[in-house]
Amino acid sequence: MNQRDKDLFLDTALLAAKSASKIILESNKKIVKTYKGLTDLVTATDIESERAIIDIIQSNYPKHNVLAEESGKILNESDYTWIVDPLDGTTNFVHNYPFYGVSIALLHDNEVIVGVVIELPSMNIYRATNSSASYCNDDLINVSGTNKLLNSLLVTGFGYVHEENWQKNMKLFKLFTDVTQGVRRSGSAAIDLCHTASGKVDGYWEYDLSPWDVAAGSLIAKQAGAMITNFSGEKFSIYENQVLVSNKKLHKPMINILEQIMAPNQYEANVKTKRGSNDHVEFAIKLQNDVMCPIDSHWPIEKYKAIDEAFQEKDKNALAKARHDLALAFKNKSKNVNQKYINPPLTTDFAIVYLSLIHISEPTRPY
Repeated sequence: MNQRDKDLFLDTALLAAKSASKIILESNKKIVKTYKGLTDLVTATDIESERAIIDIIQSNYPKHNVLAEESGKILNESDYTWIVDPLDGTTNFVHNYPFYGVSIALLHDNEVIVGVVIELPSMNIYRATNSSASYCNDDLINVSGTNKLLNSLLVTGFGYVHEENWQKNMKLFKLFTDVTQGVRRSGSAAIDLCHTASGKVDGYWEYDLSPWDVAAGSLIAKQAGAMITNFSGEKFSIYENQVLVSNKKLHKPMINILEQIMAPNQYEANVKTKRGSNDHVEFAIKLQNDVMCPIDSHWPIEKYKAIDEAFQEKDKNALAKARHDLALAFKNKSKNVNQKYINPPLTTDFAIVYLSLIHISEPTRPY
């Protein structure tokens, strides 16, 4: 695919986004709202805007797939999929809070190749392809150069459902507020991504997002020099429910903060890792694809005491034997853990055994 093809796709996305923006701006005095959830709004404007976008896409590319927030999937067995958020920030729009927009992206073989976000009501138009720079209107944009969290301004968002991730993000909000110049909550993921791309803010994180929230904005941010990953620093996917975006310089410090929050769904206690067994490991950390890493501990207190006593009595033979016995006890514990808890592919092919050396005098530690 050459740049001319991408430019044509970009022209279609711009035309559709501008058409939807006109509908939104003209309808903000006659808002009719309904609810998808307790606090999750949808308006007639969302529906009308989405219909206008899809009509333009299908008139130009009738065989392409479409994934839209309100109407779902339109499948045509194509390698191309348009991802549409007809009104990102609906709650802001309903309350006439000037922070909402339109987001349109195009995927080819699951890679975002075109992204357009129009910020409303300001009509700032952000755009990029995966082989071009990012622009706001006619101006080239880049991420900020801020290199310390202490000097940074961050932005985040909160989902409509006040469950586990919402609670975790409240904790993160405080943690980041303590170490930055401030954290903002705007209400539009697409615009948050564009503001990170243009250096208005230095970083952004959020849970519980959908592809239409992030597809266009993530490309614009990436092409403006941003680093985009999940919270663990691994490769980002628009289908994942978490995103971390920064100017690269702040990425590791932000991950360090995010890692302070381990969710209950990231580990389990008293876990049975082998079917048909009654053995339970003390803890197990959930890794990718729900693979468990067993964690156990070992406290051979009598072996510790024997080492200390031999050391205090300066009995070299007794000390050597006590150290050998402790090492043997730990080896036996490791074998026991291996037999009881290691069970690939349900678990990793290794386990972690914690051995406390707190009771052993420094010169006598066997390792």
